[in-house]
Amino acid sequence: MVHSALKGSSVSDEKENVASENDMPKSKRISFFTEVAEPDNSSRRIMFENTGIHEFDELMQKTIVLFCGARHDEALPVAEEVRDLSHEQFGARSSQAGQALNNLGVVHSEMGHNKQANENLKEAHAIMMESQGKVSLGRATVLNNLALLLTEMCKYDDALALRKQCLEIELKLLGPEHPQVAASLNNMGSLMKDRGDNKEALPFFLRSQRLFEKALGPESAPVATTLNNTASVYIAIGLLDEALPCLRRSYQIREKVCGPEHCAVAESLNNMAELQRKQGQLSKAEPKFRRALQIFETLLGPDTVNVSTVLNNLAGCLQQMDQRVEAEQLFVRALEIDEALYGTESPEILVVLYNLGDLLISQYKFSEAEVVYKRALQIAEKLYGTMHLEVAKDLFTLGKLYREIKQYASCEPVLLRSLMIRESELGERNKDVAESLDELGFLYQQQTDYNKAEIYFKRSLKIYERLHGPRNLMVAQSLINIGELMEAKNNQREAEHVYGEAQTMVGEIEGQDSPTYMKLGVRLKELARLRQSAMKKLTDDAS
Repeated sequence: MVHSALKGSSVSDEKENVASENDMPKSKRISFFTEVAEPDNSSRRIMFENTGIHEFDELMQKTIVLFCGARHDEALPVAEEVRDLSHEQFGARSSQAGQALNNLGVVHSEMGHNKQANENLKEAHAIMMESQGKVSLGRATVLNNLALLLTEMCKYDDALALRKQCLEIELKLLGPEHPQVAASLNNMGSLMKDRGDNKEALPFFLRSQRLFEKALGPESAPVATTLNNTASVYIAIGLLDEALPCLRRSYQIREKVCGPEHCAVAESLNNMAELQRKQGQLSKAEPKFRRALQIFETLLGPDTVNVSTVLNNLAGCLQQMDQRVEAEQLFVRALEIDEALYGTESPEILVVLYNLGDLLISQYKFSEAEVVYKRALQIAEKLYGTMHLEVAKDLFTLGKLYREIKQYASCEPVLLRSLMIRESELGERNKDVAESLDELGFLYQQQTDYNKAEIYFKRSLKIYERLHGPRNLMVAQSLINIGELMEAKNNQREAEHVYGEAQTMVGEIEGQDSPTYMKLGVRLKELARLRQSAMKKLTDDAS
């Protein structure tokens, strides 16, 4: 068993794993599509007010049409022309100039021009403050767009401050039940989720959903979006059964509102499939992934981000179904798309590299897997520096591969370096540190350096006990690892003692019908038989 490069497990490759979810191929960065909800179902807010000046109004409307049609390359020069015209017609600090700068910033945002977008939106905000005052819907619009941009730049604290200001203005001007307030509540939830604050995000999504249902009806597109986002939180906090009804209802609304061949429908299909993959319902997940892929390819083309995402997820599903040949083809295609979109040394391609490497190992293509893992390591070192946790993760994965193929001379320095980075960055009481200690223990056990292996296993055990308390499945697994080491050392009495402690713990937590409990029972009986046989031999020899 070889685990995903992005997850942590302290369990040996050869040993029973308590947590099966960790063995799944890692989902891509946006494997679960979440969205920012607006009453008109667009995330960034374009501004337009009729001025009565034909040329200006016509160009402003043209910008909006091109932007909403995703024709951003065409929208950009028009938006720049509108900005210049606003200065000529109304003045550089006018409300119209602020609107034009907002729209220009939005176009730059969609094109990934973050620096230029930030400059445009900050200037638009300053102009709106001057021309409309602190409490105006124009200012709220720019705050929304700035917050979204900062979220995409991972500046979550700055984005949160702007989101709060935006919501405060809208509550004051529009009242607590307006659709725009519902949108801002959803957007606040999306920001909380991006920050990793999933439990804090949930009430924002639920409140947003209720307001949208009241204002726009129970089968409106924004309701589908909030349902989808609520499901994403349920999944993140492990409430998978609560997530599925939300996803089904979101899908049904989207199919009814948008028609069956729409990107929003494809997103819902992908999300339902991803949930079912996590639940092990692979035969249900696969056709949904394939239909989502077909819709995205038809509507967006074969070489887009969404296509790459679904390819990665479908490949992971097929890998779990042991359809490894097709899975490899899909991972390679996803990698090629990402390389074309982002470049060959971008963070976006790392997850696909990890998954491809894991798949190659499952096919016993160890040399090819080594090449893939080394490439991921080189990219991570270049992107993040040599002491980054992403580098430690890549070193750990490469070390596991070397242990698998018994390249011990290469394995030890790689694992020790991974441990050093993790201890330096995380401290000594962390699950990833324990994971590294376990892997070194397995390495030394395979090399029959039992004393050194025991030191690392016992250090790991202490960490798990501090993290989880003395009665936990991770503690039980750590005891099992020590028990197997004691067996290898022919210390059967100590092995019996440790196995017995682990079995009692597993029985209390999982019940006596769990596979781990029963396997430990078989092991204990065999050790007891060996001990009795040895004692009988001693007695016979003495007589």
